[in-house]
Amino acid sequence: MAVIDGAFETKGTHLYFVGSNGSTIRRLTCPTGITGINGGTKDKIDTTCLDNVSAFRTYIGGFADPSELSVPFILYDGDATHADLVTLQQSGDTVGWLVGLSDATTAPTLASDGLEPPAGRTTFNFEGYVANLTFDAAVNDVVRGTLTIQPSGFTQYHAAV
Repeated sequence: MAVIDGAFETKGTHLYFVGSNGSTIRRLTCPTGITGINGGTKDKIDTTCLDNVSAFRTYIGGFADPSELSVPFILYDGDATHADLVTLQQSGDTVGWLVGLSDATTAPTLASDGLEPPAGRTTFNFEGYVANLTFDAAVNDVVRGTLTIQPSGFTQYHAAV
């Protein structure tokens, strides 16, 4: 386990997704970061009445707008997960995604509604589509990709039990 003094190490974090065939669980090869997990904001709806004499407006929450996740990774020759990302980008299909933290190594299982989080591992799972996929090449470096995922709906947090 990679938890030190109650804090999760990033070493041992995995990103899983449902492959383009809909029946395979993929673990992304060599991600180097994940930003924006569970991000987003809710629209605000102004409920201030004209007869309100207070100094403040009143609001309620509206629709939530989940933020995109950005996942930089190193591209590997012939890697099936990287090829599958290209297929998902082209299809626009919404699939299940799961970020597994470093407190265990257990992989998720495939369920009828996406990915089922494993017991004993802290995870974030959601549905989303590949919004963008880019590749960059620079002098004296490896070829790197950046995956952008647009979540659709709520990100579920599951604490290890």
